[in-house]
Parts: sequence; structure tokens; C-alpha cells
Amino acid sequence: MNGTPDFVIFLGRFHPLIVHLPIGILILAFVMELLSRKEKYSSIGEATSFVLFWGAISAWGAVILGLMLSQSGGYNEGTLFWHKWLGIFLAIGASAAWWIKKSPADASSLMKKAYLPLFSLSMVFLLLGGHNGGSLTHGSDYLVQYAPGPIRSLAGASKPVEDKPIVIADINKARVFDELIHPMVKQRCQSCHNEDKTKGGLRIDTREKFLEGGDEGPIFVANDLKESALYHRITLPEDHDDHMPPEGKRQLTDDQIAIIGWWIGQGAPMDQTVAEIEVPEDIREILEKQFGPMDEAAQGVFALQVPAADPSAIQSLAGRNGRALPIAQEQNLLQISFAKDSTPFANGDMKLLSSLSEQITWLDLRNTSISDFSDLAQLTHLSRLHLEQSAVQDGDLASLSGLQHLEYLNLYGTDITDDGLKHLENLPSLKTLYLWQSKVSKEGAEALAQKIPGLEINLGWDQTIKAKPEVQASI
Repeated sequence: MNGTPDFVIFLGRFHPLIVHLPIGILILAFVMELLSRKEKYSSIGEATSFVLFWGAISAWGAVILGLMLSQSGGYNEGTLFWHKWLGIFLAIGASAAWWIKKSPADASSLMKKAYLPLFSLSMVFLLLGGHNGGSLTHGSDYLVQYAPGPIRSLAGASKPVEDKPIVIADINKARVFDELIHPMVKQRCQSCHNEDKTKGGLRIDTREKFLEGGDEGPIFVANDLKESALYHRITLPEDHDDHMPPEGKRQLTDDQIAIIGWWIGQGAPMDQTVAEIEVPEDIREILEKQFGPMDEAAQGVFALQVPAADPSAIQSLAGRNGRALPIAQEQNLLQISFAKDSTPFANGDMKLLSSLSEQITWLDLRNTSISDFSDLAQLTHLSRLHLEQSAVQDGDLASLSGLQHLEYLNLYGTDITDDGLKHLENLPSLKTLYLWQSKVSKEGAEALAQKIPGLEINLGWDQTIKAKPEVQASI
């Protein structure tokens, strides 16, 4: 912090709280000014000067606290520069607008004419400065990251980083750092350690920056957990000042912490696969719980040898904005998904999947326009199925009853009820079921969990139902 007194940083941290005052007050004053120009609301104009005064005062307060906060460092210099000066211009513009507004009626006509353009320009400073502030806190793509595809592309924004389970087809072949460690750390820590916001001088958004470390040097030391800042911070009590991620943010799970500790303890290998390093029994259990069996003989559908897909079938799918990708190198099994912002994939298009019935093992039909799901019964090698926010109904799940390899099913945001779950009772491989914001009751979910050993049902942020130990022991 370049020798900045702690008390200055302490005061500066009130900036995010105070900065919302001028935003709200000045927008209110601007709306009042526009309305007062209509005869019906002319009386409002008398109060505009008072509101504008406090908007200018609060703007200067936010500027002063913001300048204090900027001394703590860890922000993108370019974005900080514009946020700072746009805030200063806003405070000056609001103050000048207030001065003109309160001036006597016989004041210079030129000055009076400058009032509304100056006030309007101040609103532009407010919008641009607010956007830069959001970029400093949440990243440069924050505003448009979840916008429709064309808008996101026009703005040059990246797709949002999704906080969802890491998917690995064959855990034995997975590169430990690139496919396990880096993705899980990015999911939890990238919001504070990215190109725009580098708390502690640390960025973890790229492999190179992760290895480079922060102001205090590298964040891990191979074979030494005690000297590895990464491991030390994630294992501190959550209410400790140095704990990462900070209290209130999504935390790493105990299993993820154990995997990171194992990786460092094995010498922090950067290019080796899981099969190439020692895996203790406790870590093996964690990896198998999340990514499937490590024993090749028990890998289910992934151990199958299926013929290569018909290129013409893949081409036909591409014509409906479908994307077919192999789930792993040297694998003919495919994952199929559809562009969200494209022409809707509808009932008649389901026949396109039939010619790929042997190869499809991951299928993503979320947000599509399908109402007839009967063709899913032909996809006998299906192991992962996304139907979230689709039109799937209870009766449609009967088409899944014969899918013996189905391990993952997402029914988030659908109209599925307890009755629909009865069609899933004979799915021996089902391990993960998402039912958040569906019409399934907790009792219905618990009843299904009793029928399928090892099943984990997610009903929301803090409601996870698992098969009881005695059911799992009966496998």
C-alpha cells in the first residue's frame, strides 16, 4: 500500500457504501428537473436545487473516499484512472449545475442556458464512471457478460465463468493442474484476482499469472504445504482476515482443499496426468466421487468402444446450430449442445439425434423448444442430460427409464413433480440429480434417494439429499 496509513485505507473502504448516494440523489434531481419543465409538475422545480445540492455534496464525499481507497492498490490502473477522473468531473459538474440553478433569475442568460446541458453531461459522467466502478469490482465484462450473444459479441465480452461442476471424461487422463487445480481455484477466486482487479498483486485467470504469484511471490511451494500461501489461506478459519476466499464469498469445499493439498504435496506437477502421480486412498475416494471410477473396468459407458459418428449426421446437426464434440481425445463418444441464441431446436429436429444414438453420451437440451422427448429412449449410451428450463413434463421422464448409463440429470427450473420421479427409480447409474426450482417436494426427493444407492439430489443452495449409508452399503 506504499506506506499509506491504515486509517486512510479504513476510511476509503466506506467508498462502496457512500458512492451509491450521489448516484441515487443526482438521478432523482435530474428526473425532477425534466418533470418540472412540464406545467403540470412545475412546482417540483423549487425542490430540485435542494436535491442537487446534496447530490453534489455526496459526490465529493465519494470522490474523497475513493481516492483514499485507491491507495490500497490491486486495481487495473487504466480503469482506475477513468473511474477517478469521471467521478471528479461528475462532482464538479453537479456542483456547477447547482450553482447555476440557485442563481438569481436575472443572472446571465448564457449561464442559464448552459444549466441543462451541463447537468445532462454530468449524468453521462455518472453512467460512465459507474460502469468503470463496476468493472473495477467485478471485471470489465460485468455489465454485458450475461447479455444476449450478439450484444456480448459486439461489446467484446467473454462468456460468463460458470460455477458448475468440473466435468472430466476420464479422470486418469486428466492433467492435474490444467483440468483440476486451475479450474476449481478460478471458480472461487477469479473475481478478486483478474486482469481488472489484482488484490495482493495476484492474478489467477491464466496459467502464467497463477505461476507468477503476487506481491509476496509465488502462492505455492512444491512439496511444502506450510510455506504455500495458497494452501495456508484457504485452510484458515473463514472469519480470519487472511482467509481466502473472503467471508461471504463462495468457499472451496473440503474435497477441493484436499485435492489442492495433494497436488502441492506431490510436487505441484504442472503437466502430469492423475495416472502419472501417486494417488492416496483418501484422494482416490474424492476423485471417484466427483469424476467417476478410476478403475478402467468400472468406467461404464466410457469404457465402451463405439464406431465413429457419421459425418453427414454431424453436418445435419450443425445446420440446426448443434455442436458435436468428442468428450475426450481418442474417443468416439460425443457431447451435443445447441447455441442458446440460435433458431430454437424443436421437436422435428430430435430425429437428427437418432443417427448418432451410439455416440451421444452428453446431451444439452436446456432452453430448447422441445415438447416431445420420446426420442431420448434411443440414446442408450447417454450418461449426462441437461433439461433445465425446458418444457419437460412428468410423463416425458418415462423415456429415460431404460437409460442404464445415465449418471447426471439436470431438471432445474422445470415443472417436474414427485410423480415424474417415479420414472427414475430404475436408473442404476444415476448419481446426480438437480431439481432446484422444480415442483418436486423434499419428501419426494428423499423417497427417490432411498431407491437409488449413491444418488445425490440437489434442491437448492442449501438442500442436498443423499442416499442413506445403509442403502449405499447394500450395493
